[in-house]
Amino acid sequence: MPPPLSANIRRHLGSSLRNFYADTLVEPVDARIEALIAQLDKPKS
Repeated sequence: MPPPLSANIRRHLGSSLRNFYADTLVEPVDARIEALIAQLDKPKS
């Protein structure tokens, strides 16, 4: 098992990933995906 990453590296990776995906978070969700999410929110019968 590889050694754990240092806190500094984890912070850098987190910051880089947030910057990379920032635009994705403001884009509209496709209607098909929205429908699937709505199905997941429904209680099972």
